[in-house]
Amino acid sequence: MMGVYAPTLLIVVLSWLSFWINPDASAARVPLGILSVLSLSSECTSLASELPKVSYVKAIDVWLITCLLFGFASLVEYAAVQVMLNSPRRVQAEKNKMASKERAEKEEEGRRKQLRLPGAKNNTLNGTGGTPLHAGTPHVRTHT
Repeated sequence: MMGVYAPTLLIVVLSWLSFWINPDASAARVPLGILSVLSLSSECTSLASELPKVSYVKAIDVWLITCLLFGFASLVEYAAVQVMLNSPRRVQAEKNKMASKERAEKEEEGRRKQLRLPGAKNNTLNGTGGTPLHAGTPHVRTHT
């Protein structure tokens, strides 16, 4: 019987490890949950075929059904988290936050441009703000 209890417990623990994975990483979380549930259901089916048929519920049946419920609960939790993270109110609040951050960055850039002296060059190779100068590399300047 330890050949059933220990592996199924480890599969359930594995399915609940998905709680430590970023909710946006659905490519990692969903297969982990689905494979856990499929493994547990396969274990239930193979064990049911090996054990004799009786009219009462055995402890191993209760254990396997409980394991299946815990594995399925990890998938339900992921679905609930996705619904909460992608609610229209939260998405709109995130868009507003990003728009205000972009406005603040543009205003800061405008203030920086006003503070620059005319004719002063940026700290770059070509003076356009592209590639920064590095102290350890030789620099060749072209005359314009």
